[in-house]
Amino acid sequence: MPSIGVINFYQEPGGPGVRVDSGVYEGAEISVYYDPMIAKLITYGQNRAQAIDKMIRALSEYRIGGVTSNIDFHKQILAHPEFVAGHLSTDFINTHYRPSETAPETLIQAMALAVALSEHESRSNLKPTTFIKNQSSKWKSAGRIPVPNKVMDRGWK
Repeated sequence: MPSIGVINFYQEPGGPGVRVDSGVYEGAEISVYYDPMIAKLITYGQNRAQAIDKMIRALSEYRIGGVTSNIDFHKQILAHPEFVAGHLSTDFINTHYRPSETAPETLIQAMALAVALSEHESRSNLKPTTFIKNQSSKWKSAGRIPVPNKVMDRGWK
């Protein structure tokens, strides 16, 4: 399960047929208030088998430190015979992946995160929806550029 925290090491994979769409960097903070998806890894090849092989290699080369990623989970899916054969459906994960197969350490981390978030919410008296409704987005604030009066005086918009 992905986690929150500060990324203290980040190295993307590369090479022919490998693309990464990401906006994170070393020192970036993954907050509880934003989507925990930090990157999209895309591979392509002459056929499905080649694309899967490139994805497995790229996932093995990906290095993310300071936060927990779901790279190992994706490797498990890519190695599953039904995935390799292209037998997919919207319930693929529910059908073929058993949470009990995950490492106990991962489950303990997920439970600890849930307890910490619950405790934080109860102490701060803020609910995530309250925070989002009452506070301006940092992205919006950063993107706003004041319009000089000269521009407005000339009738420009």
